[in-house]
Amino acid sequence: AWFDNVRYVSDKLLFPNEWRPWVEAGYQVKAKKIARVQRLRFEERFIQKVQADKLLKEYETRERLRYRLQFTFPKIKNWLELHIGDEIMVNANHLHDSLFYDQNRIFLIANAKFSDAYYFQFQYIKNFQLLARNYTLENQDIFRFSFHQQLKWRRKKNG
Repeated sequence: AWFDNVRYVSDKLLFPNEWRPWVEAGYQVKAKKIARVQRLRFEERFIQKVQADKLLKEYETRERLRYRLQFTFPKIKNWLELHIGDEIMVNANHLHDSLFYDQNRIFLIANAKFSDAYYFQFQYIKNFQLLARNYTLENQDIFRFSFHQQLKWRRKKNG
């Protein structure tokens, strides 16, 4: 993944890059009608360095672990899916200091599915994030809206 992050430095708006390859393992259990999904992700983060109010060509490396627990409820009227969950993130290279905690996201997601190929997604995320540069815990309310489309590339069998 690639992110163009926002950072304010001396009242100047900067956009440092972040490259984030990851590996993850997931596990899903469906009990009666509610599905429980667990995911553990390891991220290798390459974040562009900022000095004074300038973006540098150098990057710092950080490792982060993310654990997500999510519940998926049965479809309502065969087109609306609801998900609720929590994801906690910790900095793996800060196991024994105050920067171990990175953030916690509590989320509610509604997917309006119009077919198996596409859907609209509405998200509310309550995010608590520790800003390492000044040890401030941010409390954010985030609303996201997105459109998802799955393209299927299958060859037709002859004969």
